[in-house]
Amino acid sequence: MDALLVKAPKRVILIDTGVGGALQQSLAQAGTKPEEVTDILITHSHPDHMGGLVKGGKLAFPKATIRMSSAEWAFAKKNAQLANIVKVIDRNVKTLQAGRGENPAGSGRAFGD
Repeated sequence: MDALLVKAPKRVILIDTGVGGALQQSLAQAGTKPEEVTDILITHSHPDHMGGLVKGGKLAFPKATIRMSSAEWAFAKKNAQLANIVKVIDRNVKTLQAGRGENPAGSGRAFGD
């Protein structure tokens, strides 16, 4: 599985983005536009999970908050293969505390709802 789409009442969530490839086409077939995606959860920071975050040097999902563990974000920033992706997504990343199920602000909810 390259990516998983979850449609909730207030959110459209992608779990991973694969390498990119046919993701945009698959979303269109599912009736979802890139600008409708509100959140992207990255399970781990390898190119085959983060590659679809960027398209043509820009955010592929311009309104989405990208969420991943703080350890995975630190790893991504050190990974030369991800340098171009990290540069584009940097302002849209919100990290989670691994194993705690909450965000650093302590709301207790990864998505703040």
